[in-house]
Amino acid sequence: MKRSGWGIALLASLCIVLAIVITTSSTTPIVRSPDAVSAATPTVAPTPNVGTATASPPSKPQPRQADVPRVVWFLLYGLLLVLAGLLLWLLWGLVERRRRKAQVAGFTPSDLDTFDADAEQRLVDVVQEQLADLSSGSPRNAVVACWLALEEAVTDTGLYRHPSSTSVEFTEKVIEAYTLNEAAIRRLSALYREARFSSHAITEQHRQAAARALQTLSAELSHRVSRKPRDEEPAQ
Repeated sequence: MKRSGWGIALLASLCIVLAIVITTSSTTPIVRSPDAVSAATPTVAPTPNVGTATASPPSKPQPRQADVPRVVWFLLYGLLLVLAGLLLWLLWGLVERRRRKAQVAGFTPSDLDTFDADAEQRLVDVVQEQLADLSSGSPRNAVVACWLALEEAVTDTGLYRHPSSTSVEFTEKVIEAYTLNEAAIRRLSALYREARFSSHAITEQHRQAAARALQTLSAELSHRVSRKPRDEEPAQ
């Protein structure tokens, strides 16, 4: 289970315990001071003595109600502190994950504008080449070779890669920044992982799925590169 899953489970457990403690403490009677007890006890007005005076019977002492154990309050305050700390921990984890995602690629989409034109065209050419080569060899080898060629082309662009990012993550982020269809690159990277690390058969259906994703990437990459203005060649 991931850290967030453990945190949610622990938070839910503490909330249940806290509810039980609050319910228990609320049903436990609270001590009333002797003054409050005597003030709340109704008094009967003395009747005038007629004839022989008789002594009134002594009033019975009011039973004292049980105190709420101090350990219950300590436990309640401790649980509140634990809940507060757990919430801060979960929030910190959420912020940290977002920060790491922002640093995975190590670049911003605006950095793509500084690419060398030859590196951009090389990326487009590799996608088109792999689309043609995907039909040769076994489906497993073709899908793996396709993705590795993309990784090499992305590395040749010269973009900075954050040390914490894998080659797969880096390639995904670069091509996602280029294209409009994130599903295509995600699908292709998932097919690569399945073909390289799984033991079950990779079939022609996997090859066809990779081809469809490559077709989408090829069209969008070509469109982006064709729209980007190139520097004019110096006059002879």
